[in-house]
Amino acid sequence: MQDQRRHPRIRTFFGGVITFNKRCSTINCTVRNLSETGARLHLADTGTLPNTFDLIIRARDIDTPARVVWRSDTEAGVTFES
Repeated sequence: MQDQRRHPRIRTFFGGVITFNKRCSTINCTVRNLSETGARLHLADTGTLPNTFDLIIRARDIDTPARVVWRSDTEAGVTFES
């Protein structure tokens, strides 16, 4: 099956921080792949993950609003809302 994404994703292993509640609440995550428009995040549990949040990836100097487009028990796909 061929990937239909407009922007190619690269495999990564970056630490990320999900911030919400006016940046008073945080969840650590691992960014498993990344593109110009989104990412796949791995975290302990997506049950407490809000639908919208800010994502910080210090290794790439990224601090952007994000929105969940899919989720499983431990992973979530997000699109950047810049």
